[in-house]
Amino acid sequence: MASAGFDQPPQPFTLRKGERAVATVLWRNLVTDPTVVATDGAYLTVAPAAGQPAEDVDPDGPLDVGNTGRIGVSAWRKATT
Repeated sequence: MASAGFDQPPQPFTLRKGERAVATVLWRNLVTDPTVVATDGAYLTVAPAAGQPAEDVDPDGPLDVGNTGRIGVSAWRKATT
């Protein structure tokens, strides 16, 4: 099942001073192997592109990603608000 915005390919855009870019994070608590301990994350490390400066983001709660350790991220896009 596809999730809204995750099938959109990246598109170039330019931000003016004061504008923001956003991306959406998606995870599901999947347990695919009962012999592997489930993972809880405490924060995400986010960068606008590979090799660019990153910063940690507190998601205001745990990231329970089961035992797959997989998180999906949409393409960056210009924030609308």
